[in-house]
Parts: sequence; structure tokens; C-alpha cells
Amino acid sequence: MKLSKSLMTVLALVLVVGTGLVLSGCATCCGESAPAKPAMKCAFGVQGCNKDASAVWIEKSMPDQVVVGQPFQYTLQVTNLRGCALEDVVIVERASDGLQIQSGEEGLNIGFMKPNEVRQIVLTAVASQGGSPSTCTTADYKPVLCCGTEAISPSLAIALEAQATGTPCDVIPAKVTVSNPGTGMARNANISMDLPKGLTTTDGQSSVMINVGDLAGNDAKAYNVNLKSAQSGSYSIKANAEASGLTAASNAVTIDVRNCDLNASVSGPAKVFITKDASYKVSVQNTGDADAASTDVTASIPAGMKYVSASNGGSVSGNSVVWNVGTLGAGKSVSMDMTLNAVSGGSGMSVATAKAYCCQGEGSCPTNIEGIPALLLEAIDVADPIQVGGTEKYYITVTNQGSAPDTNIVLSVGFEEQFDYQSSNGPTAAVKESVKSVEFAPLASLAAGQKATWEVIGKAKSVGDHRTSIKITSDFLKRSVDETESTHVY
Repeated sequence: MKLSKSLMTVLALVLVVGTGLVLSGCATCCGESAPAKPAMKCAFGVQGCNKDASAVWIEKSMPDQVVVGQPFQYTLQVTNLRGCALEDVVIVERASDGLQIQSGEEGLNIGFMKPNEVRQIVLTAVASQGGSPSTCTTADYKPVLCCGTEAISPSLAIALEAQATGTPCDVIPAKVTVSNPGTGMARNANISMDLPKGLTTTDGQSSVMINVGDLAGNDAKAYNVNLKSAQSGSYSIKANAEASGLTAASNAVTIDVRNCDLNASVSGPAKVFITKDASYKVSVQNTGDADAASTDVTASIPAGMKYVSASNGGSVSGNSVVWNVGTLGAGKSVSMDMTLNAVSGGSGMSVATAKAYCCQGEGSCPTNIEGIPALLLEAIDVADPIQVGGTEKYYITVTNQGSAPDTNIVLSVGFEEQFDYQSSNGPTAAVKESVKSVEFAPLASLAAGQKATWEVIGKAKSVGDHRTSIKITSDFLKRSVDETESTHVY
């Protein structure tokens, strides 16, 4: 009897599939009470004919007829019905008398099966005699309970960048970047940086602390830090990072801080007289180790003086002379001149100031501005020539042409033998009189630009070419000023 095609569908058996296929103690094909002939296709579970209760489900297919002596193939389909893995899965095939399994048995030792995995096993057998030979299948396995976790390897790295050069007036930018080049989270990361002496943050802190927080794998965070230095120098800085028991140190970065240093001076006369010019020299030297950029130089004009001229393109601005120097290189110097005129007395001070970006210098020069008296003595006779017995008037004028008053001015007049002194009049009275001379009381003060005039009368005594001698002395004069007036007597 030949099975119909409908019997090629999956059939469940309890213990025997077909005739003699032993399945885990089952006695019949699943779903059948007792097959009349061997089943060509049957199925069973290791836990029985209830597929839902089974972990391993085996389906077996064989041809309905074979020829004695000719090899044929049949298949086993093994399915892991569970959502967990199985280990040591072994299928055992036992052939009845008159049937030999030639190949494919190596596939019966399945071993490990993943959840819901399906394995197809192809076996080759040959019947050695007629009849109804059969194979019986048994199966065994071990359930496996596997728990997985994620193995992470966080890491920590830190890099530091900073502007390489600067001045004490600059904000020096730096950037620190912390990263996790590993896998998994690096938790509670923080950055620390201790700054060397002389270098601080712009708010005056000598160290930097940054709370980074958590860093995921391949994540990085960057932070800007602004630094400044109070003085020139070379500063080496490093940053450190910590997280999840990890530590990292950055590369060392060197910041070279340089600055200009301007020395300014002005030199000129310690004393100058009113109305006179005075020359001043202004000098500036950069003794620092950096260029002085945008250098301007100013020199104040002392009180009592006025601007006349300046070299090197200097110009007057308010009460100062200004020069735009530009950049004055390290170790370089520059000098310029200015000429001033004294207009009033007193003590004056010229202050020279050099200013550049981040440096400046100052120097000063005092000058006393003094007035100086300058007495001019003039004498005229009114009636020249005169006859013997006549009188002659002499007008004697003292003028202060200087810039300061003179004091205790004493006038004296002397006659030769042709004249005798008669009388006098003036700002001071005669204190010493004789036939041939007169001396006046001192004139207490004669201001600059002022005049004083005395009148002296003499009488001609004899014919001749007469000379009247006139002389003045004062506190300022170290020697007398002498004047001679000629009068002809006939």
C-alpha cells in the first residue's frame, strides 16, 4: 500500500514514527492511533507530541519506496522551539535489520543551537533486503541559560592649547579639551590646572577647576580659559583630568610673555632769561625685550614759556609738544628737540612722557625763568655851545631795558675845570654836592621798561671843550656804567 500525498504533511508521533522509529518513549505517531504502514513523514517533540510543550521538534521525511541495494536519502529537520539556546543537542539514528546508514551521521551531533534555530540533516541509507526496514530516532539536549553584559573600556585624554606669546597687557587665550576616546561612559570628569607664579586667570585666580561631568565614548568637551601675566617671563603650564578612576595629563605649553620698557628724559637749561629762547632735548629708549608699539612722546611746555619750534615732525598741542614715533624696537632709542621762548619769570618744569602699548616712561627737567635788568644811561645837554658865564642843563635818563627790576641805582655827575655844579632835580635828591660833582640818593627800584630822569645844572667858567662825566651803579651791576657828555664853551 502506498501512502497518499496528504500523508507527506507533518505528522506527530509519540514513540514510534513509521514502524520502529522510537521517540522519547512515545508508542504511536502523533495524531494517529496506530499507523498500518510505516509513515513517510512524522514529527515529534523531545517532551512528547505537544509541540507547545516541547523544546526540540524533529520532523523526519523518508521516501515511500526504495530499491534494495540502491542508496537513498532521507532528512531530519531539527528545530529549537525556545527563545533560549540549547547545548549538547544530539540526534541518534538506529537502523533496523536490512538497512544500513551509509553517510550523514556526522550531522547528528548538532551541539549548540541558538534560539529558534533550524538544522537540516541529510542521511544516506541503503536497504540490503526486501521488507519494511526502518530507522528509529532519539534526541537529547541540555538547556542553556546565558546572561550577557556590555563590557566597556572608557578612557581619558586631555589636550592643552595656548597663545604662544603675549604682553602683560594682553589677555592670553588658552583652550583645554578633554575627551573619552574609549567605549562607555567616563563619569564625573573634571579638569584642573595649577598656574605658575606670575600667571593667573583674568579674574586673578592662580588655578583652574572645571567640572566636566560625564563623557560618553568618543565624546569631547572644550573649554576656553583666559590668562594674563603681571610681568615678563616664560611660563610652562599643563592641565590634568580625572574621571571614573582614570587620570590624564596634557602636553606642556609654554607662554612667552615679553614687554617693552620705555625710559624718557628731557634736558634743557637750568636757567633762562625772559625773552630768550631755550633748547630742550627729549630722549626715549626702549630697554625692554619687546617692541613698543604705537609710541607717542609728549613734552610739556613749562609755565612762563611759549612754543617756538620742534624737530622730527613735532607739533604743539595745547600746552605740550607731541611726536608720533610709531613702533620703537626693543633696544632702540630716539631723540628730538624743541625750542621754547621765556615770556615770564618763575620756576617751570618740562615733563617728557613716552607712551606705547603696555609700557610708558617719564622724565622731567626743571628750569628757572628769570628776568634780568639792563640799564641804559643817556645824557644830553640842552644849550651846547654856551658862553662863559652861562648855564647848561643836563638831562640824564636811566632806562631799564631788561626783564627784571634793578635796585639801589646811584647816579653821580662830575664836571671838569670849565664848569661848576649849580643845582639838580630828579626822582632822588642830591646827597653829596660839591663845586665839581653831585651824587644822588639811591633809586630804590627801577622796573623793567621804566625810566628815571634827573636834571643837573652847571655854569660855564672858562673857554674850552668840556666833558661832563656821568656814572651809575646798582645792585645788579658789578661795574659802573659810564657816560660822557661834551659841551663847548666859548
